[in-house]
Amino acid sequence: MSHHDKLYSIFLLIFALSLTQCTAQQRRYRKDAEDAFEQRRFDDAVINAVNSLYEKPEKNTQAQEVLELAFPRFINDYEDKIAMLKASSASYNSDNTVEQRREIVTRYETLIKYNNDVKNLPPAAFRMKKRNIELEYKEYYNELAEAKSNLERGKEDAAESHYQEALRLMASGGIDNNKTAAKEFKKALGYVPGYRDSAQKYEDARKAGTTRVAIIPFENKSGKTHYGAVGEYITDQVIASIFDDKSAMEFLEIIDREQLEIVLNEQKLGASGVLDDNTLVELGKVLGVQEILTGRITQIISDREQVTSENQQVKDNVKVKVGEKKNADGKTEAVYRDKEVSAVVTIYNKTAGARMSGSYKILDVQTARLLETEAFSEAYEFQHEWGSYRGDERALSYKYKQLVQVREQNPLSDGERINYVATKLASDLAVKLKEYSQ
Repeated sequence: MSHHDKLYSIFLLIFALSLTQCTAQQRRYRKDAEDAFEQRRFDDAVINAVNSLYEKPEKNTQAQEVLELAFPRFINDYEDKIAMLKASSASYNSDNTVEQRREIVTRYETLIKYNNDVKNLPPAAFRMKKRNIELEYKEYYNELAEAKSNLERGKEDAAESHYQEALRLMASGGIDNNKTAAKEFKKALGYVPGYRDSAQKYEDARKAGTTRVAIIPFENKSGKTHYGAVGEYITDQVIASIFDDKSAMEFLEIIDREQLEIVLNEQKLGASGVLDDNTLVELGKVLGVQEILTGRITQIISDREQVTSENQQVKDNVKVKVGEKKNADGKTEAVYRDKEVSAVVTIYNKTAGARMSGSYKILDVQTARLLETEAFSEAYEFQHEWGSYRGDERALSYKYKQLVQVREQNPLSDGERINYVATKLASDLAVKLKEYSQ
């Protein structure tokens, strides 16, 4: 075969594959159109019928029939839904009004798109065996322009509504009211960027609604001191996690560690000193915070690495060649017999673990009231199984063959286990505090 013939053959193959793919795609569109029509999803029926007819405009009777039946129903359904939405959103009463007007815009845009898609079909798509398909098209550009105008007015109304609610909340005073006011100003800006002085008002309300919190290094009451300053490590990890989350810091201000230590030293309390609730309240007043979080580690346990092993005798029968013989045709063939083979599988199991538990509490500095208290715990568990064998490998089942191929693994070291648990514990605690601050 010449080089030219080879290229031509490749071209024909590619063309055939492409044609096959197009045909399969067209059939999928047609089937989806029929299914959508049966389920009265006329919009999906129309678009799938259109896609099928673009792929195959001629002799595509099923898609033509679906289009002819589904298109007017699609128009009627959308117009009916728009009429309902217009009636319920004629005047602004809530954020839902904006969503309804937004849906009206979307539905008009869909009507325009589908009308254009159908009109732009090849003429052959409308020719059936004995007649032509006649569809009625409508223009919705004026209605769309009016819908967009109504949507913009709705956004203005929504922005003003949230703006006025925010002003009312700010006037009421208090951290919680200002926090909610800041959220209302943000909603106003979400509807209309730069709406009035919402940006500046948001900052004013956010600052007034921000809770200043001091996090005292956790006391290690577990009796395990050789792991270092575990309590301080947890506290630092909690603070770092919160600082990395901008949304958590929106209404939360954490006193930095340096400032905290200065005050602790001035009050001769030291990071590891005994701080009862009264002392914490006084400390909070000196720091100028609304709330103080403190906690204690009550238990630190690290289970040393342990390895256990178990021997299991395994046997199997295999066929082995013991000789040769001549068959009836005079040909040589092998002679086999069953032979029992055995092996000893040693199964190893390595375990290690660590656990840490404690509790935290949040105090209101002004009222000395306990706002929240909760226990926490976290664990690290390591379990690994592998195997070895001696004897005949043919005696091993699939399970044992897999097991003896596993490489021995090691757990984290003692100190690493404690750090792992402390990090997980700090992460969980940070999540709880973020939820609390929202």
